[in-house]
Amino acid sequence: MLDFGLAQLLRPQADLAATQTFTETQGLSGTLPYMAPEQLRGETPDARADIYSLGCVFYEMGHRTPAFWRTQRPRLTDAILHQAPVGPRTVNSRVSPQLETIILKLLG
Repeated sequence: MLDFGLAQLLRPQADLAATQTFTETQGLSGTLPYMAPEQLRGETPDARADIYSLGCVFYEMGHRTPAFWRTQRPRLTDAILHQAPVGPRTVNSRVSPQLETIILKLLG
């Protein structure tokens, strides 16, 4: 199973208060390196977040490292929000220019 961080548990409204988790009350859930900027800004996730996460997966497949990699969470969050990823072809010349264009478009 592949979950891009958008899976949501649907329950009756009356059950929500008793069962909310920290991530639900803070509005963020997902795996940080694959979270879209919209999610990190606290916006409601939509199809853009899935597209971005797919771009992260493709990037990692072609580049052999995550699109953004920092050891500290605040720096990783800042990189996702404010930096463009390095093109996958810079490390792996076997990635075609067309695939690199697609990957960077998914992340854009």
